[in-house]
Amino acid sequence: MPLTSVPRVKTNGTSIRPRLTDSPTPIPERTLYWEFGKQVGDPNSGIVGDVFQAARRGKWKAVRYGKEAPVQLFNLNNDPGESNDLSAVQPEIHAEFTRLLQEHS
Repeated sequence: MPLTSVPRVKTNGTSIRPRLTDSPTPIPERTLYWEFGKQVGDPNSGIVGDVFQAARRGKWKAVRYGKEAPVQLFNLNNDPGESNDLSAVQPEIHAEFTRLLQEHS
């Protein structure tokens, strides 16, 4: 049964089922976003401190270590260790990722 036939279920993903068969189809490029809230004080307090954000599309990954921190941009093909921030060298890509991360703030 397709998920679209289930009431109140809304999906925004892409099925990987074809990739698990003998006739895989390409998955369209998409931007992945995630965040991590750093725990503050007692692990049972439930208080979240700094929120770290990241987004990735293709070879590009942007990270921000705190909502007020600058967005850093990396080319993972050339720099898998994320040691060379390319924000100043790729201002258009940096601006695009900065907008994305700010939308999720």
